[in-house]
Amino acid sequence: MTNISVRDDIDSELIEALGLCGCGDHESAFDFVRGGLQLIADVKLGPHYTRNAGRFDPEFEKWCDDHSKREAAYFGSRGAMFFFYYWADDKGFTEHGGSVPGWLTEEGEAMLAKLTAICGHEP
Repeated sequence: MTNISVRDDIDSELIEALGLCGCGDHESAFDFVRGGLQLIADVKLGPHYTRNAGRFDPEFEKWCDDHSKREAAYFGSRGAMFFFYYWADDKGFTEHGGSVPGWLTEEGEAMLAKLTAICGHEP
């Protein structure tokens, strides 16, 4: 089996798992999903996880504001952002929790790792 056929097998697996078809620009779709999942994963880097900061803590408020700006810049609109979060939940990549996006499931973490490897980004 050549490297090209291995990559084709990986692409086919990802296309199916993400609910895509084989036409169009699936490489860009892979990278878009990777970025969206990474934004969800980044929540664990916030001060509420790293040092148990609570609401009204200035560091927490700044982190939330910065994260919201990153979401807005990445998705371009609230509608696109929420559509992605609903889609990720429907695919089993996130656990809904009290609100979307929730947090990544084991499947979501595995998908993020695969997409990060395919797209060539640092986690």
